[in-house]
Amino acid sequence: SSSSGMARFVLVLASMAAVASAQCALADHPNCANWARAGFCQNTAYTKTTLQQYCPKTCGKESGCVPDTTAPGTGTNTTTPVVEENKNCATWAADATKMFCASTTITEAQKKSFCKTTCAAEIAKTDDCAVYTKAADGKIKKEAAVKTGAAAVATNAINPITIAAIYAREKCTVDLFEKDTATVTIATDPKLQTFAGSATAVTAVALDAAKASLSMLCTCT
Repeated sequence: SSSSGMARFVLVLASMAAVASAQCALADHPNCANWARAGFCQNTAYTKTTLQQYCPKTCGKESGCVPDTTAPGTGTNTTTPVVEENKNCATWAADATKMFCASTTITEAQKKSFCKTTCAAEIAKTDDCAVYTKAADGKIKKEAAVKTGAAAVATNAINPITIAAIYAREKCTVDLFEKDTATVTIATDPKLQTFAGSATAVTAVALDAAKASLSMLCTCT
């Protein structure tokens, strides 16, 4: 049955939770709708932490991940719930293993749902181009948020800082070059990586060969 299948899945994966205890996962498991119909959200055999880890949105009122605007967590309000900025957004965005705002796998809808303030620039696509650098401590920072132009700009990826990801809005292209802005020749120097943004993808992970690029060019049509 769907109920027994749900129980087996949750028990088997209990040690592989996507987030730490008492934190809301970034997205629901694909089976949450089926589990909810089988009573998962109201089943007292499952802790609030389990609801947060597997079905934070489907079980929003019970998990506390989607606040009730008048009586949080009670499930008594029928008003459309308001999704708040997750308290971990800044940490997720700066974490090199997540790169939440720069992620190529987390959807725009998920960024908007969980971290609409932290990822505001990526959601609104306010910049033409940018790079995300990784410091020696593993922290990610958005650098060189620029408008399209004819001249190369610095990436600020000076050793030990490297480039972790690239951003280009739709109809914009980022080219990465090994040399700095004082010595690069755009017309003849090789491009270590080129990324063109599209309607569905505005970020890309930096190639190993391009992580030490000192300059970038942003062009938009």
